[in-house]
Amino acid sequence: MQGPTIAFNVRNSFGAWVTNIEFERLASIRNYHIRTGGLCNPGGVASALDLQPWETKRNFSAGLRCGGETDIYAGKITGMIRVSLGAMSTMSDVESFLSFMEEFFVDQIAVSSTNEDTATPRSVDMYVESLTIYPIKSCGGFEIPKETSWEVRPEGLAWDREWCLVHQGTGQALSQKCYPQMALIKPAIDFDLGLLKIRYRGSNSSSPADEINVPLSSDPSFYKTPNNIHSLSSRVCGDAIVAQTYSDHKINDFFSKILGVPCVLARFPAGGSGPSSRHTKAHMRKHQEVKRLVTNEKSSTDSSLSPPTPPDSDSENRKRPILLSNESPILAINRSSIDMLNEEIAKSGGKIASASVFRGNIILASTESNDRQHSYSEDHWRTLRIGSETYQMLGSCRRCHMICVDQDTAEKNEEPFVTLAKTQPVQKASESVGSR
Repeated sequence: MQGPTIAFNVRNSFGAWVTNIEFERLASIRNYHIRTGGLCNPGGVASALDLQPWETKRNFSAGLRCGGETDIYAGKITGMIRVSLGAMSTMSDVESFLSFMEEFFVDQIAVSSTNEDTATPRSVDMYVESLTIYPIKSCGGFEIPKETSWEVRPEGLAWDREWCLVHQGTGQALSQKCYPQMALIKPAIDFDLGLLKIRYRGSNSSSPADEINVPLSSDPSFYKTPNNIHSLSSRVCGDAIVAQTYSDHKINDFFSKILGVPCVLARFPAGGSGPSSRHTKAHMRKHQEVKRLVTNEKSSTDSSLSPPTPPDSDSENRKRPILLSNESPILAINRSSIDMLNEEIAKSGGKIASASVFRGNIILASTESNDRQHSYSEDHWRTLRIGSETYQMLGSCRRCHMICVDQDTAEKNEEPFVTLAKTQPVQKASESVGSR
């Protein structure tokens, strides 16, 4: 501690590090502006965290950077949290921040080393409540009509996250985290006309029209320009990609005027290679790996449980293709988990969360009248069988504060992120709902 600047880290009740990324997300929700990571002082941070020079070099070689999604490596935290007080700061500000710390990072009761999560999972009878695709990344969803057959491709549900909006200046794919109005851009698939129909449902649209149509066809003539330039280098979730951009100014102006930034519609079709392809990043979180070890040691007669997959098997090592989704091809949401979360939100008088804020492709509901016991059971699913098809689960879905954007109004709220952070089992060390 030196003057008005305090640098620190946080551990949970089990002694595990709370990631600086999760801390910063919660602080942002509560309007605290802090700094995390290397703090532009690698030497000072390394000294404070007892990081040896060889560890710092190893971390750099492993791709760890400020602003990345990983800040714990080989059991050591790699950055710090810094709180700075200025000339206008008051004791009230300090007390408010301490209350924030106590609210989210201080356990009021002793934590037992045993947990009901160690019970061996059993099969759960569920049904598909709804199927939704998001043709344009980070824009509104299109709920697939019931009784409609839909193709499942290696990259996920057909037409899911095949398009994105790219900032013309930075080349970065746009996201609801920065542009919540994207939630009000609602695409729909019309196979009869061969069109992606896109409608803006905002009340203050400055666009010359509320709706525009884009051909589903991947005919190259839709992308070519007079200069024959029809591709654009962009970045999606840290990946450098090359996408096909539309040359029609009406299409691009439609989105630019809605969002107030110069952007273009780009397409990232399946079947590409190199920078025209992406692969899943999803993996079992640490709390799921512990669960797997526990259950593998127990015997079970439940025929629905599959034997553990060897870690060096082809099924775990092969790269699974994705389009523009964050981590994996398909996201499944458990309705009972949402219901349980909303019960906790209601206790504090917060705004109930719609299932749509979690942006899942498949919402599953239990056939049992009392399904509370199945809440968050998706964390421990190894496989998911729908009809005659079986899908391997890749891991739980870690959440960011994008789930605080109301998908019908584009308004930002504290919930459900705040309650999720308070009620998730402490072993998770991150906010997650749903499984990929």
